[in-house]
Amino acid sequence: MDKHGAPPPSYDQTFPTEKQPYGYDQPPNSGQPVPQQPALQYGTPAVTAVVVSQPGNVPIIPAQPYPQSYMAVSVVGCLCCIWPIGICAMIASWNVQSAIARGDITSAQSSSKTAKIINIINFGMGCLLILTAIIVTSSLRSYTY
Repeated sequence: MDKHGAPPPSYDQTFPTEKQPYGYDQPPNSGQPVPQQPALQYGTPAVTAVVVSQPGNVPIIPAQPYPQSYMAVSVVGCLCCIWPIGICAMIASWNVQSAIARGDITSAQSSSKTAKIINIINFGMGCLLILTAIIVTSSLRSYTY
């Protein structure tokens, strides 16, 4: 017994390093952190506000299809018609695909129109070139002696 008349503490009891307030029961330490209560801020208790609202008139935006890239047409135009113009059309088609990949639909639509125009010019000039070659070849054959 100690000088206050209480029995001595047992050997397995742990002593806190700092004095706890009266009535505070410390849970046994299981190695995990103990959750803390929300702190009082400026003398008022912490309050969580939950706002519930009903959906109103939500505008529905129709999904737009992605613009065409015309890549296959550009490759065929590069191989069968005028190849420098075909390469320009392939670059414009690649710009469409990269704009779609990054989500820039307006840029993709603009590049799609550009690729379409370049392909039309390429095929038009290719057909004109082939037609000119046929006319020149047939006219040369008719004047042979």
